[in-house]
Amino acid sequence: MANYSKNNGNKAARHCDSAPRFSDRDKYFMAEAVALAHGRLGRTGENPAVGAVLVREEEGQAVIIGSSATAAGGRPHAEISALRQAGAKAHGAALYVTLEPCCHFGQTPPCTEALIKAGVTRVIIAVSDPDRRVNGGGIKVLRQAGIKVETGCLAAQAAEDLAAYLCRRKFARPAVTAKLAVSADGFIGRLGEGKIAISGAKAQQEVHRLRAAHDAVLIGIGTALADNPRLDCRLSAGQKAAEKPELPPRLPVRVVLDTDLRLSCNSHLAQTAGSQPVWIFCGRQAPAASKAQLQQAGCRVFTCESRNAALNIEQVLALLAAEGINSVLLEGGAKLMQAFWDKALVDRLIMFQTPLIIGAGGYKKPDFGSKNGYERIETRCFGDDVKETWLHLWGKGGLLAPACE
Repeated sequence: MANYSKNNGNKAARHCDSAPRFSDRDKYFMAEAVALAHGRLGRTGENPAVGAVLVREEEGQAVIIGSSATAAGGRPHAEISALRQAGAKAHGAALYVTLEPCCHFGQTPPCTEALIKAGVTRVIIAVSDPDRRVNGGGIKVLRQAGIKVETGCLAAQAAEDLAAYLCRRKFARPAVTAKLAVSADGFIGRLGEGKIAISGAKAQQEVHRLRAAHDAVLIGIGTALADNPRLDCRLSAGQKAAEKPELPPRLPVRVVLDTDLRLSCNSHLAQTAGSQPVWIFCGRQAPAASKAQLQQAGCRVFTCESRNAALNIEQVLALLAAEGINSVLLEGGAKLMQAFWDKALVDRLIMFQTPLIIGAGGYKKPDFGSKNGYERIETRCFGDDVKETWLHLWGKGGLLAPACE
């Protein structure tokens, strides 16, 4: 089993912005839990990807006796899997967990009950759970049982991966990441030519990784008709090598906003709906025959309000949230992305700046203005392309707040 000494405490120090009351050892083990959770992004259904690490003192050293993340599909929870690994050794141990343990009966008994029964004596939590069934209740139950509970350790780091779940719980909509590639002369494509490769191979690999980390990938019907995309996750050999073989493949839901149901049953999306979900949102006036044909092909069809041929995107997001979708990767087109931006529904903006010159006939990128209210949090190179990531500042406030004492 892994253990901690002062020599390896720097791992946490590099990633920590939590309160000084947490020791380097606490930060180290919470960093382990954060890393476990990160590896399950896009794999846990409507449940959040949570990491849990059980630690006890053995011969003067802190030793990990159980560690896990939320299982594929969302169950069992991370705490339960870690307890099963530890067995009887969990008695007297400390638990480091990225999200407040649940305290309600759902499809499984509450994690708080299992922790109390196992004899865990200390629980360190990164972020509180805004789910109305929890919302501080897990902390209260544990404390009432005599367990020492401390909160807020590496809260910002844990919340980065929990942000989509927190958004859905607090605002009843998924977190939206808008992704686009922009040429050196400010275009995202060429009119009338369908899909053209603007970014290079390394940037395209990163796009597939982004898809795999989201619950859904969303486009408008214009993009669907012009590009006939697959919207699948084709991970590189290196990305596949990092995958755990026991986990199922990453299959985000592919979402098309199609007011009049113009998507062809012969499209790549409809033809592969049986192997990877395709959800289509249409207006109430959409032809019943088209709806029946797409459903026969394996697509799910949702009906929304529309105005001037445009769907109510707030209603679309609410329906996605009700279906358990925590995160959406918005890939186009430009008009749809502009609509999301204008309604302040873009939580994260990712732009791949490329050296390509499109020239005459170029299709302009959306107008993001000065990006007031957003902070650039990452700049990375992928071959000749530069990836810039911008985060809405509200995401660094109440949404990502640590658990309350």
